[in-house]
Amino acid sequence: MFKTSRLERAGFAARRSVVMARNGMVATSQPLATEAGAAILKKGGNAFDAAIATARRLGRRDNVVLNYSTMPLREIYAVEEALRRSETVVDRLGPSDFNMPWMNARADLIGAHLLGGALGLVEREWPSAWDDALAVSAWEHWLITGRLAAYRAEWELEAGQFDDAVSWARRAIDTARGVHRRKYEAIALTLLGRALTAQGQGEAATTELATAVELADALGSPLLRWQARAALARALSTGSNGADPETPLREAAAIVRDVAGSLAPERGSAYLAAPQVAEVLEAAG
Repeated sequence: MFKTSRLERAGFAARRSVVMARNGMVATSQPLATEAGAAILKKGGNAFDAAIATARRLGRRDNVVLNYSTMPLREIYAVEEALRRSETVVDRLGPSDFNMPWMNARADLIGAHLLGGALGLVEREWPSAWDDALAVSAWEHWLITGRLAAYRAEWELEAGQFDDAVSWARRAIDTARGVHRRKYEAIALTLLGRALTAQGQGEAATTELATAVELADALGSPLLRWQARAALARALSTGSNGADPETPLREAAAIVRDVAGSLAPERGSAYLAAPQVAEVLEAAG
C-alpha cells in the first residue's frame, strides 16, 4: 500500500483545482501538441481524432489510439473509415513482445468486414486470427478469443448456419462470463437470441434477449441497447406467448434516432442510411 502524506490526511490530496470544459479539452506538456489536438476539436472533430493529432505532433506512434478510434466508427456504421484505420494499424504492426495492438486491430478488421457484409474476407482472415489468439497465454488470449467467438457466431448467422451460430454464441457467452466482460456477454447473448429466432425457437430466444436488454441498459451503450431490443422484438413476433413486440421495437427506433441526433449532420445521415439501422426504423414505422 502507498503511504498517506500529512497533506492527504488533512484533506489536501489535490494541490490543483479541477478544470472542466464544456466542449472538451486537450492537455499535454507541449503547447504545440496541445494546439494540434485542440484545433481538431474546434473543427468539430472527436476526442479520438484529437488524440491522434496530438500524438503525431508529439512525435509518438499513434497505433493504439488510431485502432481504438475504430470502435466508435463501427458503432455509427462508418465502416469504410473504420476499415482504413484498422488496415493501417495491421499493416504497420506484426507479431511482437506486446501483441495486443496488432491482434486487436485484426479483430477490429474482421468486425468491420462483418458490418460491410464481406463474408468472404471474414472467412479468409478469421482462422489465422483465431489460431494466433489461442496461441498466447496472456490477457490477449481471453479478450481476443471472446471477441472472435462472437464474430464467428455472427458470421455463421449471416451465412445461414444457425446451429453453428448458436454454438459459437454460447462459447462467446461462456468466455465473457468467465472473465466478467459484461459488454461481450451482452453482444453474445444478442447473437444467441438472433440465432435461436432464426431456428424458430422464439421463446428460448426471448429469454436470452431479455437478459441482453438488461445488461445493455446497465452498460448504457446505445448500440447494444437498440440491437438487443430490435432482436427481442423479432423474437417476440415469432413466439406464441402473445407478448407485444412493438414496445421494444419502438424503444430501439427511439435510441437510434437519439444517436443520429447527437451526430454531425453528415455522420447522422450516413448512420440512418446504414442497412442495419434503416431496417429497424422501417419496421418501427
